[in-house]
Amino acid sequence: AVLAGLEVGETYEIFVAAISESKAGSNATVKFTTALPPPAKVWINPETISPFGMQVEWTGVEKASAYEVTYNNLDTKSVKTITGVTELKSKFIKKKIENNNFKAELYDMEPASRYRIYVVSVQEKESFTDEAGEVFTSYTGDPIHGLTQINAPAEVRVIKHGMKNGTVTVMWEGVEKASTYRVGIVPSEGIIGTGTYSKEETETKLYGLDPTKAYKVRKKIFPFGI
Repeated sequence: AVLAGLEVGETYEIFVAAISESKAGSNATVKFTTALPPPAKVWINPETISPFGMQVEWTGVEKASAYEVTYNNLDTKSVKTITGVTELKSKFIKKKIENNNFKAELYDMEPASRYRIYVVSVQEKESFTDEAGEVFTSYTGDPIHGLTQINAPAEVRVIKHGMKNGTVTVMWEGVEKASTYRVGIVPSEGIIGTGTYSKEETETKLYGLDPTKAYKVRKKIFPFGI
């Protein structure tokens, strides 16, 4: 038999009895709880993306006690899960805000890496057989995908060649997964040597600096193969 019209997150008791010549035997019973749906919408807060983490947000699910977040690195195949109802409530899952959204911080991620992220709902209910209660997890919905930032060079050095010729050499340490580097300077008017450099290059010269001005060298790294 197929039972339709059941509500999510509800516990039901089903009984089946055999009948012979209009006489019913004893009931065989079973209890089960229907699963909650996963959050209807999950997204990444772009302002929180760093080389080693990001913040995921989602809409709340009615009847959910907490949530679990799983994120796997598509490059290394490593999988991490923020799990444990008590831990989620106290550390990772924040209290509801006015628009009924929740959020969790994802830690220990790899720089310049692609991740698949799932969020599932968790419901705590009284146990059928155990005083400690039971935990029911929702089915898995569609994942979202995130990309961590690439690391900045660990060190950037500027070597002055004298104030008369207005030239400096910029040197930097290579960054894993970098495909190119972009060197810039502020202010940039009249400066020669800024632009994009290959992943094999880790230094360049900048010309046309005014010895009476202060400058700030900027560097942007583009990840390899992404």
